[in-house]
Amino acid sequence: MKSSCHTNKNFKTNSTKKLQKDMKHLFVVHSGITCIVAKQFIKESNISFDDCLFITRRNIKLPESIINYTKNIINYPQDILKKGDNRIFVNNNPISGLKNIKLLEDKINLFFCGHRFSLYLPETASCDLMSVLVTMKTCSEYYLFEEGLGQYIKRENLKTKRIMGMNPFFFKILRFLFPRFYKLRDEHYSISSHKYVGHIAISEDAFPEYQGKKILINCPFEKISIKFKADVILSIDAGILHYIDYKNTKILYNKLAKIFNEKGYKKIAYKFHPNYYENMNVINKYRILLKDAFGQNIEEIEPNIFLENYIITCNADFYSDRSSVGFYVSKYGIKNYSYYNLIKGISMDYDELLKPGMELFKKCSIMLENTSNHKNNMHEYCDN
Repeated sequence: MKSSCHTNKNFKTNSTKKLQKDMKHLFVVHSGITCIVAKQFIKESNISFDDCLFITRRNIKLPESIINYTKNIINYPQDILKKGDNRIFVNNNPISGLKNIKLLEDKINLFFCGHRFSLYLPETASCDLMSVLVTMKTCSEYYLFEEGLGQYIKRENLKTKRIMGMNPFFFKILRFLFPRFYKLRDEHYSISSHKYVGHIAISEDAFPEYQGKKILINCPFEKISIKFKADVILSIDAGILHYIDYKNTKILYNKLAKIFNEKGYKKIAYKFHPNYYENMNVINKYRILLKDAFGQNIEEIEPNIFLENYIITCNADFYSDRSSVGFYVSKYGIKNYSYYNLIKGISMDYDELLKPGMELFKKCSIMLENTSNHKNNMHEYCDN
């Protein structure tokens, strides 16, 4: 595969040709890479941050490098929906759904004053927010932009249970009756709306099989100022939280602690996936578990620091199950380890979650393996 980093000398000609002077720009961001790509696109397109609005999802914290330029931020769902709700079409109730649409549109119009806007989406299927946004009358067009491994996988391989599990006939009825909630939920990266223009990426290899304008931006990662320089960095992944029970998670981290000790790592840092911050009781439980496994000196990386930039700055080894972060930092010569094989088979849902993209991920990873008797002694292989 080609490098993720691309130098595009003709970028401004391609990306700004159709931008209107009074056009606004709405970015939905839910991870470090989506914030990084959005920021780079804004910079290279000569867009003013005053004309931009960020809708953040999954409790993502925008970095100071963005907050210093704009306060135009909507935290979704907490700034729009009632506490505990995470869908606009809550309980499949059309009346409640329409009320929530009005709340969202009124909030957006406070920022944009009724101006038309371009919409930038990292994906389209995980919730109804993206469908509601693209069907707004003031939305002129939308782009897909790079969020991780998913954009390097063929479209048919992304039709997982989570996205396509609904009965197709029932889905078609819902989509016909309620397009505002279901318009873009037919695919993980849907181009079914006539407003689709193209996609924004940092590599030629992204978005295979997709039609439309392709905008390539320069490599967006950068070294940052840090307080703690780690030897090794551990990603506390979302799949562990949702599908692996506490007992098996504890076994996993004890295994990793032995590996870290054998490798001689002295300074260990970790970062939680944004989903963990939805429940402080849960996250505190995992903090205790991590200290029990790795020792009291393990350091937690702050939510508004993006792992890609932090890892490149530290030049540290990286461990995850199948994180897109590892996919990107491996292009910088970082050793990218996967612990997936240490816990596969425990949960079918977890295995299903990680299946898309795993073969691609193996090509840039060092896969940790249990020995044949499944004891704590492990070996490594690099599947290149």
